[in-house]
Amino acid sequence: MKKIIVLIMVCIMLYGCKSSSSPSGDDSQIFYYTDSKTGVQYVIFGGLYRGGICPRYNADGTLMIGEE
Repeated sequence: MKKIIVLIMVCIMLYGCKSSSSPSGDDSQIFYYTDSKTGVQYVIFGGLYRGGICPRYNADGTLMIGEE
């Protein structure tokens, strides 16, 4: 859990202070993270004025667990 919090803080630091010099440009980035303790996979996304983190789900609605 501590790693996830640190990861969220890093994402906020990287994406929360972006320059607004090119508001029409789309500089979105997507990262995948697998928690080493639980195996749950997360999608981390960010871009100009937006970003977030959420767990990945299988087609049947269960959490995606395992290696990327």
